[in-house]
Amino acid sequence: ASSSISGNRGNGIWLMSSVQATISDSSISDNRRHGIELWSSSQAEIRGSTIVGNGTSEDCKKKDYICNGIELRWESQARIIDSKIINNADWGLAVWLKQCGYDDDFTGKVEFQGNNVIEGNNTSGNKNGMGNPGNHPWNRPDVPDGQVCLP
Repeated sequence: ASSSISGNRGNGIWLMSSVQATISDSSISDNRRHGIELWSSSQAEIRGSTIVGNGTSEDCKKKDYICNGIELRWESQARIIDSKIINNADWGLAVWLKQCGYDDDFTGKVEFQGNNVIEGNNTSGNKNGMGNPGNHPWNRPDVPDGQVCLP
């Protein structure tokens, strides 16, 4: 259902273990670290939602401190449908892989459906020069660095 999750001291939403969640018609914004973080074998469907302006902590300006719109680790999975991921401090969407600035620690899956907007991320500038690695629609020369990092 519609929710607004904003201004948390850490992540907006953090799912672990085998938790499953549907986030629909919601706003996840202005959280100090990540907007949404998925670990272990958690699964999330993110539908018609906006993940915006996360990574408000001063630490997020540091090169070795990553603050994403959405982050996935281990076997976690996300299905992103008709959503906006905009103006987050580091990656709009990233998984735990070396090419994204982590250890290789992701074997899950990310799926896109509908019309998703991922733009204006990397407000910290920390992902400059990293491109948008992986097999996805945002891996094009005309897309600014730091939007999406996937396998």
